[in-house]
Amino acid sequence: MAGSQLTTIAHMVAAGIGVSIVPHMMVKHQETPGCVSLPFAPPVPERELNFLHNPLRFQSKAAAAFHREAAALLSGDDSSTADEVKS
Repeated sequence: MAGSQLTTIAHMVAAGIGVSIVPHMMVKHQETPGCVSLPFAPPVPERELNFLHNPLRFQSKAAAAFHREAAALLSGDDSSTADEVKS
């Protein structure tokens, strides 16, 4: 079973087309009639996230600032300006 949208995948499961593994965030915020959510038993699988962008396209100042923040946070770099922005 393949699908690009989590909602579409959930509706396919509800229709009896198959089963799927979805992020907890989706289950937490969206109930789909006909679907039952079962959490994983420990050890719970982890999900690696990546920041995706096109370096050949123009970035606004806001997008560039977001890119810098995301890169710092995702890399574990302590030079993030997130605390400075809050003040």
